[in-house]
Amino acid sequence: MAAPEFVPSQRWISNTESELGLGIVVEYANRRVTLSFPAASEQRTYAADSAPLSRVEYPVGELITSADGEQLKVTEVQNQAGCILYIGKNNNGDTVELEEIDVTPSVIVTGFHDEVVGVPCVHGLIPRAAPLVCVGVEEAVALRVLDEEISNHWSLGGH
Repeated sequence: MAAPEFVPSQRWISNTESELGLGIVVEYANRRVTLSFPAASEQRTYAADSAPLSRVEYPVGELITSADGEQLKVTEVQNQAGCILYIGKNNNGDTVELEEIDVTPSVIVTGFHDEVVGVPCVHGLIPRAAPLVCVGVEEAVALRVLDEEISNHWSLGGH
């Protein structure tokens, strides 16, 4: 399996330690990637080709928060040299740009894993290498309820 493209300032989340919050790529060299996890004041280094990491990308329409607390409703997502630039409207209706490194490191993320990973993650059915989709609290609660209904259906013998 080829290593994903890691670029300094990209945001990734650990599939095995989601409680660390969003990680920031600080170095990619010698087939190793180092991420800083500011929400947990931690740093991790992984073998790039087997890192338990998933790329984080917010979709158009999502409400995201900058590290300084400003909210932005995403209207456009641009790729700039491997990093994401979010364009959207703030609470005053002004168009603003937010680089992915400036997104708050504490998020609710719906991860597409085989089981619930940490408090904020809900499973789904896409490959690990695909970007995660970050959603707001209401959507995360709805997904968790749906996940429980599906689990209950199968555990009660439903098909």
